[in-house]
Amino acid sequence: MRSGSNWSVAAFGGIVYGFAIVILIAVALTIASVITGTVLAGYRDFGVAKALGCTPWQVMGLLVAQVGVPAGIGALLGLPLGILGGAYSWANRRFSWACRRLRRSTRR
Repeated sequence: MRSGSNWSVAAFGGIVYGFAIVILIAVALTIASVITGTVLAGYRDFGVAKALGCTPWQVMGLLVAQVGVPAGIGALLGLPLGILGGAYSWANRRFSWACRRLRRSTRR
């Protein structure tokens, strides 16, 4: 790496972190909106369940299951895929670095 390029790498890293924070906030707001919509849409269903004899804890368990099952499936699928993608990216970066180094050494 050239000595004068460190400031640009640091600036670009700050921009990437800033976008990551904005994306995380947007995702959190989206999840909150979906959960709020689920509660409001199922408001009558929760009342019927309570009228049929469910306890408030059972009704809350139904809501947690409605949100938790898809989230759990997504986490179980996303975690291995993320690890594989990160390993591929890391290996690709290392391999390309080795190829550039090999090309430089053969030019001499």
